[in-house]
Amino acid sequence: MFPTVPARGRLFLLLAAVVMPLGCGQSSNATKGASSSKAQSDQSWSVEITNATLNDAKAYQKDGVSYATNVHGVDYEVHGGLPGSVNIDGETITIANGTNRLEAKDGLLVVNGKDCGSIQHGDEVVLDAEGQVWVNKERR
Repeated sequence: MFPTVPARGRLFLLLAAVVMPLGCGQSSNATKGASSSKAQSDQSWSVEITNATLNDAKAYQKDGVSYATNVHGVDYEVHGGLPGSVNIDGETITIANGTNRLEAKDGLLVVNGKDCGSIQHGDEVVLDAEGQVWVNKERR
């Protein structure tokens, strides 16, 4: 496979090929499993998924907006600029973007420190740049 590269060089190349893509992109697919863990970051945005059993969940950032889709059956979109982050730890999801912060735990939604009611499987949650919360296109 690497005929002219010494064994130590092959290991470095293999590690570089595996590790570099994790930090270069801006999306992460969660893997199924009770103790799955993924972390990724760049200069202004990061995602970390730990202690979560997730199927087909995805977290990504585009044009200063953080998205987390299919996290326990709920889709999230958080505006507010950078820096931004998505953290999924078990049943808790925290998304911060600029000055906006959204947290969902046990079906309860808290945005910028204020209780915004409950959410359930199939809901779409949007936190706009002004701090307004929309669940299934209804303002809360």
